[in-house]
Amino acid sequence: MKKWIIVGILLVLCSLLLATPVSAQAQTEQPYRVSLRRDFGYGAGMDIQGNMTLSLKGDESAVKRVTFLLDGEELFSKESAPFTFSFTTDDYPSGVHQLSARVETTDGQTFTTDALTYNFLSRQAASQSTRGIILPLLGLTVGIALISWLLQYLTSRKKPNSGAAVSYNGFYGGAVCPKCSRPFARSFFGMNLVVGRLERCPHCGKWVMSRRASLAELEAAAEAERASAQTEETPVEPRSELKEMLDDSRYYSPDDR
Repeated sequence: MKKWIIVGILLVLCSLLLATPVSAQAQTEQPYRVSLRRDFGYGAGMDIQGNMTLSLKGDESAVKRVTFLLDGEELFSKESAPFTFSFTTDDYPSGVHQLSARVETTDGQTFTTDALTYNFLSRQAASQSTRGIILPLLGLTVGIALISWLLQYLTSRKKPNSGAAVSYNGFYGGAVCPKCSRPFARSFFGMNLVVGRLERCPHCGKWVMSRRASLAELEAAAEAERASAQTEETPVEPRSELKEMLDDSRYYSPDDR
């Protein structure tokens, strides 16, 4: 019994192996196909609206004539390359349609390509679908921006001491604030806006568009910050008691003695 089961399994496997090349060969027998390009308009999956271009793919040198079809009906016929047809979906009824092409070759053969299935939307339906995609994305972007700003504000409320060593070895490196000219480590929560990262300076508390500064720029800004801090912290020399007595004596007249 086990022997017959093993033989049956082997026969099934052999049939599958033999069927695979046949299937692949059947798929490669079609020498031509059509493709659709959206030039301007809406497209999401099968749903399309706007200006489109239907193109023939294959050996164009052997083509005598191409007739583009919509649901099997002739749309446009062309006898010279490039074999393309541009159209607007608004010129046809809304709904599901099949796009294909009938290809006549120079040796007298005729091929009909596999059909592409698309749902032609009206302008109103396309506008509603566009709003349904854009509005949630805008809301998500604004929400991420607000969370980013809040996190930056909370993490930068306590300003670092002047002259304190700051590490710029993070993924985003360091920047020099364009407002207060002081260096700071760029925050992970900054918003990347292509031209720079929008983030809050931990020193002056202002929102700035930062760019990644070089090590030389960071060192120069840090040195200027330390020099400024030393100038502000220089103690005022106390006046000696003798100097104060001499200064006060200038205001006494001989009659006051």
